Amino acid sequence: MERTQRRARARTLSVLAALAALAAMAPGSPGAADTGPGVRFGPAPTEAGPASTTAPTSTTTTPPRPMEAAADAKAGDGTTSATAGASCWGIKQQIPTSPTGTYWLSTPAMDRPAPFYCDMTGEGGGWVLIARGRQGWNWSPNGQGSATAVRTAVSGPGAFAPAALDNATITGLINAASPAALGDGIRVERSTNTAGTARQQVRMFPRFTKWSWKWDGAQLLNRIVLDGTSYTGSNTRDTYETGIAGQTTNRLAGQQGTKRLFTWPWEKNGNLMGFSFGKGAPKGSTSGTSHLWQRSSTSYPIPFTRVWLRPKIGNNVAYPAMPAGGYPAAPKPASLKDRSELARWGVTGMNHSAEQVVEPWNTNVLAIETSNTRVFVGGRFTGVKQGPTGATTAQNALAAFDLDGNWISTFRPVIVGRVWDLALTPDNKLIIAGDFTSVNGSSNARGLAALDPTTGALIPGWKARVSRVGGSDWRVRTIDVRNGWVYAAGTFDRVVTPSAAQPVAVAHAMSLATANGALGPWRPTPNGAVYDLAVTNDSTRVLLAGNFASVGGSATHAFFGITSLANGGPVAGTGAWKPSDPTRQKYQHAVADLGDRLLVGGSEHTTQLWNKSRTALLDSSITKPGGDTQAIEVIGTKAYVGCHCGGWIYHGSNVFPMPPSFRAIDSINLVGAWDTATWTYDTTWFPSSLKGASGEGIWAIEGDARGCLWVGGDLNRGGYSGDAATDWLGGFARFCPLDATAPSTPGALTVTSTGQSRKLAWTPSTDASGAVTYDVIRNDRVIATLSSSTLTYTDPSAPAGTRYTVRAVDARGNRSASPSPKTVA
Repeated sequence: MERTQRRARARTLSVLAALAALAAMAPGSPGAADTGPGVRFGPAPTEAGPASTTAPTSTTTTPPRPMEAAADAKAGDGTTSATAGASCWGIKQQIPTSPTGTYWLSTPAMDRPAPFYCDMTGEGGGWVLIARGRQGWNWSPNGQGSATAVRTAVSGPGAFAPAALDNATITGLINAASPAALGDGIRVERSTNTAGTARQQVRMFPRFTKWSWKWDGAQLLNRIVLDGTSYTGSNTRDTYETGIAGQTTNRLAGQQGTKRLFTWPWEKNGNLMGFSFGKGAPKGSTSGTSHLWQRSSTSYPIPFTRVWLRPKIGNNVAYPAMPAGGYPAAPKPASLKDRSELARWGVTGMNHSAEQVVEPWNTNVLAIETSNTRVFVGGRFTGVKQGPTGATTAQNALAAFDLDGNWISTFRPVIVGRVWDLALTPDNKLIIAGDFTSVNGSSNARGLAALDPTTGALIPGWKARVSRVGGSDWRVRTIDVRNGWVYAAGTFDRVVTPSAAQPVAVAHAMSLATANGALGPWRPTPNGAVYDLAVTNDSTRVLLAGNFASVGGSATHAFFGITSLANGGPVAGTGAWKPSDPTRQKYQHAVADLGDRLLVGGSEHTTQLWNKSRTALLDSSITKPGGDTQAIEVIGTKAYVGCHCGGWIYHGSNVFPMPPSFRAIDSINLVGAWDTATWTYDTTWFPSSLKGASGEGIWAIEGDARGCLWVGGDLNRGGYSGDAATDWLGGFARFCPLDATAPSTPGALTVTSTGQSRKLAWTPSTDASGAVTYDVIRNDRVIATLSSSTLTYTDPSAPAGTRYTVRAVDARGNRSASPSPKTVA
């Protein structure tokens, strides 16, 4: 027993010399060197895990530094990357005397070992810290602050600025298990006095089955234990509330003071979020050292809070075996950057001249279309502008930009009115649609026109003059091009074409020849406005979305119509569409075809996936707050959905406003992406800083030849940096792909032995993104991560039969193939 205690003290003292520069071992950082079996560090001698009501003296730990391995490092003790434990609990089970501090952890669901802060004494010990802070939480899936901040500043004023691990890291820590399966729940530890010497222990037992930080969206709980008393039900948004979607029981409803926990942005708290107490809780202040932040006497305190998990993963957890031929390359899935690219130019102004009030009213970008070299932007803007401080150049309704976002000043069509949609034809015409009354001085270009996409000149002989009896509130709002025809719809009832000298009656929709604008055979009869249309991939049907009660007299096709491409008649055998709320407005804004399934979205806050004949609703989602779906665009294997939503999305529900059940809640901000094959929501892409000027959101979505996504609406900000030149948007934004290419395979792997010591060497990998790091793999797991300049690694002691290989990893986490493993003879 005495020897065990001496060893524990030795590990503790070794950390005092080791806590200085783990950052030097971060992937891609300079200066990381061959460090034996990994970076050694371990428990700090202070900041013991608190009991239920008493906290230790506030301290801030310092970051560890690389060290040669200590002789007493043991597999699973967590003191080096090579001896990482599977969990804080696993380390404590193996070495019960392990003190509170920082340890290396690794699970089969993690790519490589990483350091985390473990509470080894509080509440039974074995807890990993996943977040801490006072006021100002943002509940982002990308986490907050940095992982380094979470593990190195764990208490006191230095920890008051919130920091939280991202969803993916937390999922790795629990080995991709369901949060609902965590037997000890989520431990939320809140300070209850200004000095931080007393703390309240809260245990939340989640109902949700995948980790999500969208706590202000009301993740559901099976129960909550507060001050030792268990209460059935409740949620992460506000334990006080009863009107929560999907919540059937909340035994904490109506409770205030320290029994209340709410995470939403209350105006009296300055809209700053945290783990707030309720009315009657101990008073706080705005002091930078107070553990209870309180904005005013009429607000409620937000306490310094730490969030812990205790996944009970033993150190004997099984890892997948190393493949006999080495690991294959493992690139990350294709995705987009969360931050939009620098907007070199944008559009500005708002033309409402002679325009009827129509949604959206305060949005200046309504349409985007791309060619191989250009991006065309249409809307009700009045000018173009270079950056936030550049002079405005008059250019109404239609402008062209290159793929880098630079304005093309040689494309200058003169539009009187607004452009609502754009389409390019295979024979190189740019078809524009809207409520414009002339283009380049020609009144024959009214509502529809064909332009030269290089010069902006009208195409000679192309004519489609649109109008409406009574003369007001008309527009061509949506177009699609297929097989020599332009399919157009909106709010109009007359058209003059080259083949008809007099106006021909139509009913808000028609087809026109791409060659000259001659009227075609597709003439459906919706009895109201059409907002979007899409020709199906098999060119047999045309889908309609809008505010109409019937098509061809059939109420089955209300709001979401399915028509025959041959003549526009409603398709027989189609099931009726189901609104998310039959008592509210039912108009739909957007439609798309996935071949074997159909997409539609609109009010109230719904996006729906139907089978091909619309006889079965396969899936659906509801966004809140705000949230009407306004644009859907299928690009490659992703379906992008734009909306005026800025909060969260309920998956698996078609009931608004309070879904009685749903399978998950995730974050969404103005636009989200789904995998078209599996219809799973892409939680890895979250453009959190995207913002509009008027809250009207995204109305146009388009991909370009480089794989970038362009979105348009009332957008005026793409980032939070504080630099206006960097953050500014002028109506549209561009999101470009993340690197999804693995580095080349490291070469010429050798392993040489000196006694039990094994030295690996290899030749470098290359990667277009820049420097890589190297993961050294022993048997079935990563034991060390080295910088790009380090091409050797020494394992001080390994028995015969040990197998080694190495992989290169780039900044995004794309992993190379590995050389065939080398086995120690």
